[in-house]
Amino acid sequence: MNVSTFPDEIKILSFPRISLKISAGLILSVGITAIVLMIFSWLWQNGQVVAQTYQLQHLQNRSTNLKKENERLTILDLKENTLFNLEKQIQSLNLEKVEMVSFIQSPGTTVVTR
Repeated sequence: MNVSTFPDEIKILSFPRISLKISAGLILSVGITAIVLMIFSWLWQNGQVVAQTYQLQHLQNRSTNLKKENERLTILDLKENTLFNLEKQIQSLNLEKVEMVSFIQSPGTTVVTR
């Protein structure tokens, strides 16, 4: 069958023949290059996953250590702020102990007496 015997509408849809001669060596080299690129991409991605995993472990250890330090400081704060220690600090400031406080209200200000 010859293309010239078809009507004009079908001739428009026909494609010209293009002869591509691709050697087996070119196909092989493109295939090998693609495989090598995929291997390097896979290795790089694995390296990124390993690096992120180590960073995550480091940050988790740091978080755990900070929580332990926070707990230790809280306990130390509770030990330091006991009533006995606060009274000792007040004595070192030479403050006087007050038994009773009286407030006198005046029209504009408040006056404290003891």
